[in-house]
Amino acid sequence: MHNFDHASSITLGDCLGKGAFGAVYRGLNIKNGETVAVKRIKVSKIMKMDLSVIKMEIDLLKNLDHPNIVKYRGSYQFDDSLCIVLEYCENGSLHSICKNFGKIPENLVAIYTYQVLQGLHYLHNQGVIHRDIKGANILTTKDGTIKLADFGVATKMNALDEHSVVGSPYWMAPEVIELIGATTSSDIWSVGCTVIELLEGTPPYYNLDPTAALFHMVKDEHPPFPSNISLSAKSFLAQCFQKDPNLRVGTKKLLRHHWVTAHQTSTKFTDAIDEVQKYNERVNEDNLNLINETTTHNINPTLHADRQSSYHPPEPPKTPPPIETEKCDVWDDEFQGTLKINNDVLEKSEHFVNFYNDFKGKNTTSSSTNSTPSKSRKSVSVDRGNEVVDYVQKRSSPELLTPALNRSIDLQQTPKHHRYLSTELKENVPDGLEKFIETQKDSEFTDVFPASSIKIQGLRKEKGFGTLVLNKSYNSWNNEDEETEDENELFDSIDSEVENLNLENNILLDKRSRLISYLKDILKGLIEKKPEDRQPIVTQIASILTEDISLKDELVKAHGMLPLIETLSEVNDMPLQLLLLKLINTIIYDNYSTLHRFCFSGGLPVVLKFSQSSYPWDFRYESAVFIQQMYRASSLSLQMFIGVSGLHVLLLFLKEDYTKSKDLVFVGAEGLWKLLRQQDCIPKNDVCRLVVRSDVLEPMTKSMLKALAADDPSSRLCLSRLCEILLALSQSETYVKEALLNENIFRRNLRILLYLPLEEMVTMLQFIKQISMVPSSINLLRKVHLIPLLTHILGDAKLKNSRKEIRNESLATLFNICRLDKKSQEKAVIAGAIPLLQETAVKDKILKEFALPILLTLPQCSPICRQYLWKNKGLEFFLSLLQDLNWQSASLDTISVWLQYEFKEIQHALLEKRYVHLVLKVFCSAQSASFNRLLDGISRICQLSPKLAASYGQPPIFQKLRDRLLHGTAKPITLLNAFQMLKSMCESNSYCKMYITHYDLPDLIHQQSRTSDSVLVRELAKDLLRQVKYSNIPSSPSISKPDMPPPKRSSKSTVNR
Repeated sequence: MHNFDHASSITLGDCLGKGAFGAVYRGLNIKNGETVAVKRIKVSKIMKMDLSVIKMEIDLLKNLDHPNIVKYRGSYQFDDSLCIVLEYCENGSLHSICKNFGKIPENLVAIYTYQVLQGLHYLHNQGVIHRDIKGANILTTKDGTIKLADFGVATKMNALDEHSVVGSPYWMAPEVIELIGATTSSDIWSVGCTVIELLEGTPPYYNLDPTAALFHMVKDEHPPFPSNISLSAKSFLAQCFQKDPNLRVGTKKLLRHHWVTAHQTSTKFTDAIDEVQKYNERVNEDNLNLINETTTHNINPTLHADRQSSYHPPEPPKTPPPIETEKCDVWDDEFQGTLKINNDVLEKSEHFVNFYNDFKGKNTTSSSTNSTPSKSRKSVSVDRGNEVVDYVQKRSSPELLTPALNRSIDLQQTPKHHRYLSTELKENVPDGLEKFIETQKDSEFTDVFPASSIKIQGLRKEKGFGTLVLNKSYNSWNNEDEETEDENELFDSIDSEVENLNLENNILLDKRSRLISYLKDILKGLIEKKPEDRQPIVTQIASILTEDISLKDELVKAHGMLPLIETLSEVNDMPLQLLLLKLINTIIYDNYSTLHRFCFSGGLPVVLKFSQSSYPWDFRYESAVFIQQMYRASSLSLQMFIGVSGLHVLLLFLKEDYTKSKDLVFVGAEGLWKLLRQQDCIPKNDVCRLVVRSDVLEPMTKSMLKALAADDPSSRLCLSRLCEILLALSQSETYVKEALLNENIFRRNLRILLYLPLEEMVTMLQFIKQISMVPSSINLLRKVHLIPLLTHILGDAKLKNSRKEIRNESLATLFNICRLDKKSQEKAVIAGAIPLLQETAVKDKILKEFALPILLTLPQCSPICRQYLWKNKGLEFFLSLLQDLNWQSASLDTISVWLQYEFKEIQHALLEKRYVHLVLKVFCSAQSASFNRLLDGISRICQLSPKLAASYGQPPIFQKLRDRLLHGTAKPITLLNAFQMLKSMCESNSYCKMYITHYDLPDLIHQQSRTSDSVLVRELAKDLLRQVKYSNIPSSPSISKPDMPPPKRSSKSTVNR
C-alpha cells in the first residue's frame, strides 16, 4: 500500500485521455520506479463539502485488491487539482481495440467476459457497485489480464453533475433509467451490453441518439442480439437482459455459465490483437466473395432492368452517424408564437358539446314524398303487347330519366332505397350468414300463412321508382268459418279473390310481366349491338328500372350485369358512361350479394377508374357511392376493393378540398377508418406506411379544421373518423410515428383541440400521447407549445369534471415529455405544473404514478425549477411523502440531492424539530424492504451535513441499527452505509459515541471488523472502533443537541415523545 502525501512522489508524463472533470496522465513513482496512471480532477468542479467524502472513499477503495480490478494507489492534492493515483494498464481499453482493429471474435469475448465477471464478483462482495461497465472502462495488460476501472469515485463524481446521469446511456439498465436505483443487478445488464459492444463493435441501439436509446432500453423486451453468434452466447445474453432486476442472475451464477466456462485459456495481448485482425480480415474477405458471387452468378431473372418490381420499399430514416468525440445535446430554438383560432371555429365551437349529446341515436335520413301515378294517364289499350313497347319508348327520353336517378346526397331528402352516400354505418354481415338475418319479408310470415290468405287490395308506386307493391291482408287461421276439409275449396277461395280485382290492376300486373320479358330481350340485344349503338338500349333499361325498381333483381337473374360492365368499359360517350354508373349503383345499392357478383364479373376496376381527378365531379360522386358500398358490404368486398388499388383511391379522396368535395373526403375518411379496423385484410403497419408516404396528412388536418367549422352531422362524423385515423397511425411502428412529426400538422391539431367535442378530444389526446413516446418528438412538442396547453387542460375545472380520460391522457403525455428532458421539465414548471401535479399526487392514487416521478426529478433539473419548488412548498411536500411506504425512499433520495445544490436552505429547513422527528420515525419504523434505501439516503445526508448528523444521532436510530445487525444478515453495502452514518454522527456529536456503547454496538462492529468478507467494511469498522475507544465521553448530556437524552437500558426508545 502506497500513500502519497504530496506531489513530490509522482512525476507526471504524457496525457492519456481527457474527460469532463479532468485528464489522465502517465506518471512515475520516483520512490520505487513504478509506472502509474494519475487522474487529475479540478477541485473547482467539486463542492467543498464533497471533497472530504471523495478522499474518504479513496482511502477505503485502496484497500481493494484483486487481479481483475485496477488498484487504487492513493491520492494527493496539488494546486487546484485532486490527483488520484491508479494502477497503470499499458495496453489501453477493449474499446480502443475494437476501434483500431475491428470486432472481437466470440471465443476471445468469452475469455474477457469471464475475467470481467471475476472482478465484478469481487467488487459486489465488497459492497461496491460499478455503475458504469463498458468497453472503455475495461483495461488490458501485456499478459492479457482484464481489469475493471472507473468504479467508486468516478461514478460518485458524475452524480454530482446536474447535467449527467450515473452511467452511460447505451449500457444503462432499465431500472437506472426509470430512477428506481442502481443495484448489483444493474452491472449485470451493463455486462450484457458490453458483450454486444465487443462482438459488434458498437453497443446496443448505437444507431440512435442517447435519448432514443434510453426509451428503447425501457420499452423493448431486451436489446437486439447479434445474428452471427452461438446459441450459448444468446443464452448468456438472455440471462443478463432479464427486465426485472430481481430475476436477473448474479456474477456467481454467470461465472458457471457454459459460454464462459468453455473459454478459460489465457491469451497474451499480442496474440489477442493478431486474432482480432485475422478475424476481421476473414470476415471482410468472405463478404466480398459473397457479393461477387451474387452479382455474377445468382441474378434473379425476374429482377432484370426490363422488368422492374412495382413495389418500392421506403427509404430508412436518415440517422446521423455516431460521433466519436464528446457528445452533447443540441436543442433547436423554440418557436415563438401563440395558438390562433379562426373566428368561424370560435363561433361554432360552443355548439359542439350540445350537438354531440343531441346527435347520438338520431336517424339522419328521412323519406321523400312518394310519387303517385298520374291521374291524367290515358286508359290502357286492349293490345297489351304494343302497349309495353309504346310505354318504354315514351320513357326513353333523358329528360324524363335524369330527375329520377340523379338523387341528392342530402341525408334529409334521400329515400331509403335510393343510391346515396350514407353516413349511417351498418354492421357487416359475415359471409354465409345472410340467410339467418330477418328481413321485412320475414315479418310478414308469408311462409307460414297459406297462399290463399293473400288478398291483393291495390297497386301503388313506392318512392318515385314505380315499384309495384302488393298490400297484403291475412285471414285468421283460427276462423272456423274459413276452414275447409276439402282441398278443392282452397282453389275456390283463390278464384273468388281474383274475381274481386278490378280491370286496371289486372292490366298493371300483366304489364309488369311483359316488362320482365321485354327486359330480358333487350339485354340480349345489348351484347349484339356495337358500343356506339347501345345508348338507346341502356336508356330503355334505365326507364324500366325507374318505373319499377324491383325489376333490378330480374336484371341480375337474366345475367344483365356483365353486358353493362362491358358497355361501360368500351364506350367513350360521357353522358352514356354517367348513365351507366347511376344504373349500376341503383342495381347494387344495399344488395351485397349483387355487389359480390358484380365484382366477380370484373366490374370493380371499371368503376374505380372514374374516381380519378381527371373526371368531372358527377362521375367521381357516382364512383364514391359505389366505393362506400364496397367497404361497407363485407370483409370479402373490402379485400377485393383493396386488391385493385382501392387504398390509393381513398387517399386520393382525402386529398380533396373539404369545402368543395365534402362527400369525397367523407368516403375517403370512412373507408380508411374501416380498413384500419380490419386486421385480416392487410397488415395495419403496411396500411399506415402507405398512408404517411402519400402526403395525405396535410390535407387531412385541413379537412379536420373545416369539418369542425361546418357544424353539421356528416361533418361531425367525418371529424370523428379523421381523429381515429390519426390515432391508428400513432399506434403503428416507429417509422410511421416519425413521419407524423410535422410542425404544421401538430399546430393545426392543437388549434382545434380545446374546441373538439369531448369524445374527439379524448381521441386527439391519445394520438398526442402515442407520439410523445417517440424520443425524437420531444423537441417538436416543446416547440409547438404543447406543454402549456396540457397544463391548462389539467387545471381546467370543466374538463376535469366532464371526462376523466381527458385528464388521464394529458398527464400521461406530460409524463412522457418531461420524463427525461430537463428543458421540458423547466417549461412545465414555468407553465404552473407543480401545484397541479401535487394536487394530483394527493387526490388520485392511480395518476400519482405519473405525477410523482416528474416532481421528484425537479430538484436536479435547474435553478429555476428549484425556485418554483420553494414557491410551492416543494420541500414540505417531499417530506410528507416520507409517510408513503411506496415513495418514502425516493423522496428521501430527492431531498439528499436537493441538499447538494442548496445546502444552507435545505439544511436549515431539515433542522426543524418536527422534521427531525419525522425522519427518525420513518427510519425506525422501516421494514426490511425499504430499510436499505432509507439507510443509504440518511447516510448521504449525514455525510453532507454535520449538523443534521448531530440532530439524527438520537437513541432510537442506534436501537434500530442494533436490531438490524443482530437479527439479520446484512449485505456489505448495508454495513458500509450504516458505519459511514455512525462515523459521521460520532464526528458531529460526542454523545453518539456514548449511545454506541450504551446499545452494545462496539461488539457488533468489532465482529464485523474481523469476520466481514468486505475489505471496506473491515477497515471502516476498525476506524469507527478507534473513534469510540479513544474519545472523551461527557458525563451528562448538558448540550441542547441531540433532542433526546440517553435512555435507561430498561426503557424502550421511541421516536415521538
